[in-house]
Amino acid sequence: MVGVLFIFSGLIKANDPVGFAIKLEEYYEIFASGGGLLRIFEWHLLLESVVFQAALICVVEVALGVLLLLGMWKKTVTWLLLLMIVFFTILTGYAAVTGKVTDCGCFGDAIPLTPWQSFYKDIVLLVLILILFIYKKHIQRLLPAIPSFVLAFAGTAFTVWVANTAVKYDVFIDFRPYKPGNNISALMAIPEDADPPVVEMQYIYVNKNTQAEEVVKIRSNQNDFNKLVPYSDTLVWQFKERKDKLIDPGFVPKISDFAVIDEYDNDITEKILSYDDYMIMVVSPGLDKTHKPAWEAVNTLQRAAEEAGIFTFGFVASGRTEIDKFRHNHQTAFPFYQGDQKVCLAIARTNPAIVLMKQGTVIAKWPWREIPDFADVKAEHFPERANTSVLFNPPAEEGALFNLGEDALYRLTNSMEPYNEFFLMDDSGEDKASAFIGERDTVFLVIINKLSGLTNSEYTLMDPMLHALQSNGSHYAVISSSSSSVVAEMSSVTGLGFPHFESDGEVLEKIVSSNTGIVVLIGGRVAAKVEGADWSEIEALINPSSD
Repeated sequence: MVGVLFIFSGLIKANDPVGFAIKLEEYYEIFASGGGLLRIFEWHLLLESVVFQAALICVVEVALGVLLLLGMWKKTVTWLLLLMIVFFTILTGYAAVTGKVTDCGCFGDAIPLTPWQSFYKDIVLLVLILILFIYKKHIQRLLPAIPSFVLAFAGTAFTVWVANTAVKYDVFIDFRPYKPGNNISALMAIPEDADPPVVEMQYIYVNKNTQAEEVVKIRSNQNDFNKLVPYSDTLVWQFKERKDKLIDPGFVPKISDFAVIDEYDNDITEKILSYDDYMIMVVSPGLDKTHKPAWEAVNTLQRAAEEAGIFTFGFVASGRTEIDKFRHNHQTAFPFYQGDQKVCLAIARTNPAIVLMKQGTVIAKWPWREIPDFADVKAEHFPERANTSVLFNPPAEEGALFNLGEDALYRLTNSMEPYNEFFLMDDSGEDKASAFIGERDTVFLVIINKLSGLTNSEYTLMDPMLHALQSNGSHYAVISSSSSSVVAEMSSVTGLGFPHFESDGEVLEKIVSSNTGIVVLIGGRVAAKVEGADWSEIEALINPSSD
C-alpha cells in the first residue's frame, strides 16, 4: 500500500509541478517566519529553484514507490522513505498548527486535503514505513534483477517526462477551476441558502482593580452578545482587544479571488465575464519573468483577432509602471489589466499563456510554446462567426475620449460618438485628426488646454519630456484650445518648433480633466494616458534611451 500511495502521489504532483512548487513556496514562507536559522528558507537560490525541487520530489516519490513494490535496494529505499515521510510530517504538522496553509498540496488539485487531514495521513504513513524499516529484511524481491531494473528505470523516466512536459506545456489533466468548459461566474457564485462562515469572537477585558484578564467568547451564528453586559461597567472593566477565530468557513466557492482591474483601478470583472462575444485573454503571472520572444506571436494573434472583431486583453500580475514599459518595448497594441499572481498561475502555468473565453466560460487554453494561428482558432471554435469591429469597451466616464485600450483611430475614422466632437485644426483650418494619428504607429498627443493656465512648475516638468520627444524624432504635437498663433509663439520661444493643432477646450477636458496631459497611441489604440504635467510614469515610452 505504501508503494502504491507514493507512486500515486508522485504522479499526481508530476502532472502539475508548478502547482506543487507554489505550495512549497507557501511552506517555505511559513518556516521562514519562524526567524533564526529558519531564515534559510528565504534563500534566493532555494526559491529560484523551487520548480526543480518540486519536480525532483515527484520523481523521487515514484521511484521509491516502484522500488519498494519490486523489493529492490530495500535498505536504501526504506531509509529514504523514512526520511521523506518524517520531512513531510513535520511540514504538514507545522502548517496545520499555524493554520497558514489551507491545502497541503499532497495530491495536487486532484484531491484537496486540509493540513490536518494531511498530517493525520502522514502519521499513518509514518507508522507503516517504520514497520517496513524495522522488518526490511523480510521484504522480498518481486522479479529478477534485470526486469526489476528495467521497470524501475521506465517508471522513473516516465515521471521525468511527465513533469518536464507539464512544466513546458501545462498540465495533462486539469483539475483546476479554470479548466476548459468551466464557467468562471458560475464557480464564483454563492447560493442564497449557502452556509455562512462561523467566527468565534473573543472579547478580552481587563479588571481595573485586579488587572486580571477575562475572555468572553461569542460565536457569529449564536449572537449571544448578552454575555458582554456584565463588562459594560467601565469603572471595573476596560476593553483590551478582540480576536477572531474562524471555526467553520461555511460555503466557499471554487473561485473566490478572480478580479480584473483596469488602468483606472476600476473593477471590470463583471464586464469581462458577461461579454457576449469571444475574447482572448493573455495571462502572465509576472512580466519580469515572461518568455519575451513569445510576445511577437501574441501580437500576431492579437492583430488577426482584432481584424475579426475579437477583443484581446492582457491579464497580468505586474505594476502599472512595469506594464507601460513592457508594452512600449514589445509594441503590444491592446490593454493590460491587472490581477493576482496566484490567480494568473491558477489559470495557466506557462508565462505567457493564451485563454479563449466567451461569457465567462473558458473555451480553450494554449501555452506560449503552442500559440496558435488565429485562422486555426476560428476554424475550430467559431467558424460561422462573421467579422465585426471590436465592440468591447471598458467602463469610463460618460463622454470621455481616448480611454486606455480604446481604438481611437477607428472611432475617429468612422465618426463614432463622442469622437465626432474631436478635431485637430491646422493653420489652414483643416481637420487633421485622423490623418495625424494614422500617419505613424506611435503618436504622442501633448495637451495644454489653455496656455494662459500653464504654470512655471508645470512647464518645468514638461520641458525635458518635450525635448526628448523632439530629439528622438517622435511623432508628436501640442494640442490646445488657445489660438494657433499663441501656440506657434511658444513653439518658437522654446526652440523646439513642435507641430501644433487647435481643438475645442471642452472636448480636451473630456480627454484629460486637468489643463495638461499626454496621450500615447500605438497602432491607433490608446496605450497610455497621463493627467497633469508629470509624465515620469511613462518616461520609458517617451524616451526609450533612458531604459
